[in-house]
Amino acid sequence: MKSCHRSCLLWAWLAAGPVHAQHCLSLTGTWNLNMSKSMFGTDKIPTQQPEKETLTIQQNGAEIRQTWEYQGSLVKGRSSYSFVADGTEQKPTNLAPAAGGATDAAATEGNPFGIRRGGPGVPQSLKPEWENCTLIVTETGGGRGGGRKSKYVLTKDGRQLTIYQESSGGMGDSEKRWVFDKQ
Repeated sequence: MKSCHRSCLLWAWLAAGPVHAQHCLSLTGTWNLNMSKSMFGTDKIPTQQPEKETLTIQQNGAEIRQTWEYQGSLVKGRSSYSFVADGTEQKPTNLAPAAGGATDAAATEGNPFGIRRGGPGVPQSLKPEWENCTLIVTETGGGRGGGRKSKYVLTKDGRQLTIYQESSGGMGDSEKRWVFDKQ
């Protein structure tokens, strides 16, 4: 009877599926863009092609705080926002409000064009959730319509972070692969 009870509990636990990132590596770190491994698809806007990019992530349980710092041929800037990866649709918290104290404006300091470029810019709405050890962030809004889905995947040793992005909207569809090395 005891062995049946243990087996039944084991099968019930396995059937429940993964809980989230309790056994996954943390995304926390400072990440430098590896241009040679990254792919930017069919971007035609020069600022879409970064020359240098750094992503800093602080993960505390389900809370994710991220800061993108980027430099391109026409634009230099940063954006910083946080969200809770709990599967609910939410408005992200802008951590670097624009001049004048506006909290809803995209925190794209130094970006005169207001271009969200794939990473930087604060989305209007997002739905972040964990699928096993992959963070999936589905975004909507941002002024162009459409949306974007980003999948954050860490290598098993935690030294490389790849963000796969699929975007759709007024400027057409695109796919990107951002590969970052841990600093």
